[in-house]
Amino acid sequence: MFIPTVIMALLAIILLYLGYRTGEGQHIIGLKRGTTMIIEILPLLVCAFVVAGMAQVLLPQETLAKWIGAESGLKGILLSSSCRPDSSGIFREQSHIMNSFPKHVQNLVDEERI
Repeated sequence: MFIPTVIMALLAIILLYLGYRTGEGQHIIGLKRGTTMIIEILPLLVCAFVVAGMAQVLLPQETLAKWIGAESGLKGILLSSSCRPDSSGIFREQSHIMNSFPKHVQNLVDEERI
């Protein structure tokens, strides 16, 4: 996880610098929007990590493998997909991540080109 964190930090610094260079306060607007997203998403993330940790402790590995493992088939795909509304899940249209992409990128994703 160290390498992806460093890459995201560098990307954030570069984008902040580019926003600052515009001279229109874009870096401040971006920081405010990012803070708003953190406030909205952080409670969900905390709960999700608690649920994931408790599932690992309380459910036997065989049960988890049966539900979402390689041999779970379509049931496993649907179950794991419904638990991820922020990316490939069935609630993708409500995602903050997808709404931040330009419309042409969303169209490519919807057409399954990406």
